[in-house]
Amino acid sequence: MFKPAKPKMNWQFITRAISWLYARGHTFNNSPSAKKLGFMLASDHALPPEIRNGLRGKGDNARPRFVEFFDALPPGERPPLVSFSGNPMRFDGRGVPKVDREEAKKRRQLVRDDDGKPAPKPKPRPKKVQSFYETREWRELRYKALQIHGARCMCCGATPQTGAVMHVDHIKPRSRYPHLELELSNLQVLCGDCNLGKSNKDKTDFRGRWREEPNQLDREYRRIMEGV
Repeated sequence: MFKPAKPKMNWQFITRAISWLYARGHTFNNSPSAKKLGFMLASDHALPPEIRNGLRGKGDNARPRFVEFFDALPPGERPPLVSFSGNPMRFDGRGVPKVDREEAKKRRQLVRDDDGKPAPKPKPRPKKVQSFYETREWRELRYKALQIHGARCMCCGATPQTGAVMHVDHIKPRSRYPHLELELSNLQVLCGDCNLGKSNKDKTDFRGRWREEPNQLDREYRRIMEGV
């Protein structure tokens, strides 16, 4: 009848096998299995032949024998217990190993800057979020507003010919009225100075100030707004 290995003995073998191999220059990218560790130990001629043969599957109780062999080594020859990442380990009351967090912290602080202080961890690079003003929906709506109103500031009358940079402004600021950010009826054309001065503190509608009577664009705009 098959009997599974006791968890405590399995942990004892894994931690000692990792510590033995780590002391001989092996490194691990992740936590290896007990079977893989057994194959790695079987090729180490520093171990007694009966243990190596047992780890190859030719003997019984190879793992407990390796644990006994490891614990019987003199303190000066016994490798310190470490995890697969090389951090010192200790066991809790149940015999399960756990990383000594203080020792692991000291190991992480070995990398220091020129002042002798621990080097700060690099900040994660923020993910680039597409701005509202870079979206295709806004650019199409902006172009439509410029077609209807023209490139003339509806507040001061400035134009690109006078050196002004034209902005398409939200009459009701989108920071306070986000549901109107893509409404054509909430857009007006302002120069850069007027738009920055208006900011999001004002919602004055300047449309029609610089036209004494409706022209073709005004009629087209009215038709779009009224759905005629």
